[in-house]
Amino acid sequence: MVVRDLESRDLEELADLIKMIYSERPSAMWFESPPDSEAIKKLFEYKINGIGEGRVVDVISEEERRIIGECEVVNLPGGVGYLGILVRKEFRMRGVGRSLLIAASERARELGTSRLKVDVTEDNLDAMYFLTKNGFRRMAGRDHSVSINGSPYRVITLEKEL
Repeated sequence: MVVRDLESRDLEELADLIKMIYSERPSAMWFESPPDSEAIKKLFEYKINGIGEGRVVDVISEEERRIIGECEVVNLPGGVGYLGILVRKEFRMRGVGRSLLIAASERARELGTSRLKVDVTEDNLDAMYFLTKNGFRRMAGRDHSVSINGSPYRVITLEKEL
């Protein structure tokens, strides 16, 4: 397994990962509808441009040239980084997510991020377990509701100091 920065050559592999995660758990992706090629291309361009501008950190994990996980941190004002992490189901519980989280956290810290924030739908117990195991704590009074694909979800906000 190799962890490296996202590059412009990764569009197809990242699109495959996003579609797979969306088919498994649509609420984890925050798309208003199933992501088509155009929506994924726009997201990818946002990531690549953000990396170039120093406002996004995005690392991927690959095995045999196949992306098996991705972790991004979008830098917000005040030293806060908004975290997103995806790992293929068959590679979970193998340290992929932790490796991605460590690499993305280190790069984000270099850009001035001092705290990570992540929103997780309350039905995503695996993600909440992973995040709390890796030092994230639920922030009192920050839970909220959202609509994803027309369905209501309760969202839990977790944070971690870097």
